[in-house]
Amino acid sequence: MNTGDSAVCKAYWPIKSVGISILLALGGVLWNAQAEEDVADLTELSLEDLMNIEVTSVSKQPEKKQAAAAAVYVITEKDIRRSGATTIPDLLRTVPGLHVAELNASTFSVTSRGFSGQYANKLLILIDGRSAYTPIFSGIYWQCNDVLLKDIDRIEVIRGPGGTLWGANAVNGVINIVTKHAKDTQGLYLESGIGTDPLIFGAFRYGAQHNEDLYYRVYGQARRLDEREYPSGKSSGDNWYTYQGGFRLDWSPSSEDALTLQGDAFQNELHQPYDLSYVTIPYRSREDKQATMYGGNLLGRWRRTISEDEKLALQCYYDLNRGDHFNLDHFMHTFDLDFDHTLVLNDMHTLIWGLGYRLQYYDMENTELAGILPDVDAVHLFSAFVQDQVDLIKEKLRLTVGFKLEHNDFTGIEFQPNVRLAWQVTPEHTLWTALSHAVRTPSLIEDRGYLRSTTFPRIDIALRSDDMTSEDLYAFELGYRGTWLENLTFDCALFYNKYENLRTIEFALPRFDWNPLRLTVPFTANNNMEGETYGIEVALNFEPYAWWRIRTGYTLFEMDLDAHPKTFDFVSLTLEGDTPEQQFSIQNAFALGKDVDLDLFLRYVDTLPTLDIDDYLTMDARLGWRPREGWEISLTGENLFDAGRTEYQSDFVQNVPTQVSRSCYLKVAWSF
Repeated sequence: MNTGDSAVCKAYWPIKSVGISILLALGGVLWNAQAEEDVADLTELSLEDLMNIEVTSVSKQPEKKQAAAAAVYVITEKDIRRSGATTIPDLLRTVPGLHVAELNASTFSVTSRGFSGQYANKLLILIDGRSAYTPIFSGIYWQCNDVLLKDIDRIEVIRGPGGTLWGANAVNGVINIVTKHAKDTQGLYLESGIGTDPLIFGAFRYGAQHNEDLYYRVYGQARRLDEREYPSGKSSGDNWYTYQGGFRLDWSPSSEDALTLQGDAFQNELHQPYDLSYVTIPYRSREDKQATMYGGNLLGRWRRTISEDEKLALQCYYDLNRGDHFNLDHFMHTFDLDFDHTLVLNDMHTLIWGLGYRLQYYDMENTELAGILPDVDAVHLFSAFVQDQVDLIKEKLRLTVGFKLEHNDFTGIEFQPNVRLAWQVTPEHTLWTALSHAVRTPSLIEDRGYLRSTTFPRIDIALRSDDMTSEDLYAFELGYRGTWLENLTFDCALFYNKYENLRTIEFALPRFDWNPLRLTVPFTANNNMEGETYGIEVALNFEPYAWWRIRTGYTLFEMDLDAHPKTFDFVSLTLEGDTPEQQFSIQNAFALGKDVDLDLFLRYVDTLPTLDIDDYLTMDARLGWRPREGWEISLTGENLFDAGRTEYQSDFVQNVPTQVSRSCYLKVAWSF
């Protein structure tokens, strides 16, 4: 796409988006000939209820979203059902401020407020309090966290720093996936689907009650995604098979105590294309490499309510992740222990403090292409935090002050404070602001790893560096959240982020080796870059009628990075153009009678200039029918405007991107 075409497209897409939405709305009006009182409510939650839904990720205790001093977006159970999504990354496309892109059938980039990447390292993912962040590359393997969507109660998305409560690497945001209590998943649930992408999938869940105090459930699911195509039309071979199962048990032995025990196990078989270079003929080759990943986790949580003013929580989990890749194999064992104590001191102060310890033991099978030295070792993390919520004016003005201290084996002691202020002007209107400091600590591959090429001269990225420190973020946020006319809500957040000590990959003097004979061009990791990002995120919900709800989102994002004058960095400055400057979406949800739903999701994503990725406008559509109680049949079409497009390019690992194509699938769900 040339510059002129891009400018025309940017000027045209808002008109086209609004026009399509109006046409779809008129279609819904014509289809819906019944009286409003005969139509089932879209979500069973009014807009006021959605604003007052309780969230826990901002302050580690329940509080109304309306009063939270942070940029919060909540995906509810009904949103999940009506999205038509089959994976969590696809579901997160609906959140303003997040950038979600697919590299191939099994690989996603999910980021908040910039720094996109296959191993996006500034966004923390939590699943029922368990961190899904991998310390190997600093990021998340989305393939290994395939939560059954039917069992999710809500997903809390916090855009902005969360280091004071959640620790290092919660830099640009926190995504907290909260699953349902076992009491809310009783009976049998079955689902099955077939289509073009995913090709086939299925799941079951069974929940039962042992006595009035003990509930449990078990589940299993499987999915197969067929191979996609390159832009040339040739098949890529990037098919993906995934299997996962697990359980949850909730027990209340007394009115003061609540115990949870849950676990998951998974296995993935991934086929991914790579561009590999060789010293000998054919010098460059595109090859299909298979990877197998399996593992599991076991989590226990105890909550005790001593009184209305005092609560305790103790959580521990063990996580195993095994990856068998062509260039690097690993075993990663994680043991995590976390303790929280909440104490209401008086009418003004609510104090929360806690302690944590994490042990991560790794065993690497290094190769010529990649590795970590030493190949077997353990790393430790100790943490403590304290936070005070002060009601300066009861139910009107709340000040939150806190900090977290952590000690890690890479950079030593890290200090992460924040200050947040929320002013509820009226029960329907809230102004908030926040000042925060957060850090991202080096990953194992950055602190003690190496990456090498097979070319001549050989490229040797010796990331091991004693000078590598944590990346620092100093963030300022300002927001407004309000309800207007009972059927319109508006949520707006402005942010300015200042980054220091950002990672750079720097050129060093080449060396000539005789045994074996080779010329090596080394690169090392350092922290010789700084920069700033700023922007605005807007979400608007409008319910003109009981049978029609509209959700819109708009994001404007700017980034400016500068390397130090004496630095030669060959890759990091490309980060400026790997996040879209603008994103826009409109979701229309219609109730076409009591038993029929129509959902339309139109979105625009701007260009990624440094990755040579064009902007795109596309739409997903879902038609759902409930022929009888407990049954639902739905037909979903995705990327309806595109025969095929490339959404992202790989960074360090030479994965070959494949096309995201037009697809559809039929799903049948049954519960009783």
